[in-house]
Amino acid sequence: MQTSNFIGKLDLNLINGLYLISINNKNNESITKKLVIAK
Repeated sequence: MQTSNFIGKLDLNLINGLYLISINNKNNESITKKLVIAK
């Protein structure tokens, strides 16, 4: 996924639940964030 001005758009069809999102940059640095979906 490419970014523009530090923003990336990704269309996902997620159901209710807990997700872990890992993001890696060009320097192989990574960060993991928690995402909670409750509709």
